[in-house]
Amino acid sequence: SKLHDILRPFLLRRLKTDVLHNLPVKSEVVLYHGLSALQKKQYKAILTRDACE
Repeated sequence: SKLHDILRPFLLRRLKTDVLHNLPVKSEVVLYHGLSALQKKQYKAILTRDACE
């Protein structure tokens, strides 16, 4: 409650119905990107660990 009172001047609450007509059409972009060497190493370690359990 105290935090809410402190943050109240900085927050703007709006309902979806109030702003829906101002929003652009939703678009989705899917980007695929490979793992870095470190990420591959960690991913393989997790797979190996799970396979052993």
